[in-house]
Amino acid sequence: MERKIKIVEAQDNFVQGYAKFGFHNVDEMIGYALDLLKQELETKQKLAYSADLYAELYELDIEAHEWVEAATLDVE
Repeated sequence: MERKIKIVEAQDNFVQGYAKFGFHNVDEMIGYALDLLKQELETKQKLAYSADLYAELYELDIEAHEWVEAATLDVE
């Protein structure tokens, strides 16, 4: 599949150096970069979802509030 994209000069200079990073061509380098970006974004999304679940559980758990309050007093 082909797609036309616009990039700034610094990005173009970077991808033109594909060989020094061990890639056979620009397409291979861009594909690799997109795979890394996809993985990073999916991980962030999963972490945010997990944090939301923990926050929701915390709100429902009165005992957890007590533990956190006690731990906070111990630190001070």
